[in-house]
Amino acid sequence: MYLNSFIAAIERTKRFELTQPILFMSQDSILNQDHMIKIATAIETESVQTKNKDIAQGAFVFHDRFKREIEKIIGSPTYYTLGFVEVDGKALFKTSEDKLQQLLSDKIHFSEGVNMHAWLTLPTMEIIDLTLSTSLGYQLNAPELLGLIVSGHADSQSITYTPQIVGIEYLERIGAAISLST
Repeated sequence: MYLNSFIAAIERTKRFELTQPILFMSQDSILNQDHMIKIATAIETESVQTKNKDIAQGAFVFHDRFKREIEKIIGSPTYYTLGFVEVDGKALFKTSEDKLQQLLSDKIHFSEGVNMHAWLTLPTMEIIDLTLSTSLGYQLNAPELLGLIVSGHADSQSITYTPQIVGIEYLERIGAAISLST
């Protein structure tokens, strides 16, 4: 269940001595069709010049870039979430907890990259993933996936999302991102 994984990610974030978000929980659904149309329009307007390959490789930056605008559209906070996904039983972007901890002390060279994925989690445990479909579409040469947004309750997705860290500070501390938020 996504809620349990999300709570575990917040506990891991605390154990790693990273800033924890103030968690607001709600059982009501936040996302609706109007929100998703507005989000898609905002992203399309802002990213006309962005190539699919850049979107596919830029989950960290892309979610950080649109976080505040999405929050305005939906009228709710979102939580920048790092972790991995499983598609058809295959884990993508998975990094062990030991490796996550090691990266905090060793840091990485920016060009090495980080094997993690980013998405936004809402207080209802709904998710908004702006980049996964484009990443898969690019990798699988499936143009029908390019530009799609995964959204809705995390437990009702055909893709399994597993949060590991909540917040962007982790990326900044390991050297994978330098103050993405502006």
